[in-house]
Amino acid sequence: MNGACSPISPDSCATLSGVFGGVGTDCDGVTCEPACCPGDLNSNHEINGLDVQGLVDGLLQGAVCA
Repeated sequence: MNGACSPISPDSCATLSGVFGGVGTDCDGVTCEPACCPGDLNSNHEINGLDVQGLVDGLLQGAVCA
């Protein structure tokens, strides 16, 4: 979740678009890449005002997915 390891259920992990490490897995030594978030158009792992320009560019260019 957002680049952090959390001991949660497989269903909760899936809901949060995480990668379930398995039953009994702890977070010691686990490194996680933050998942891409829909709306994070500049890939800085945040959804904020900096994504607006990417949305506008996509709309003006006729992008299929913005």
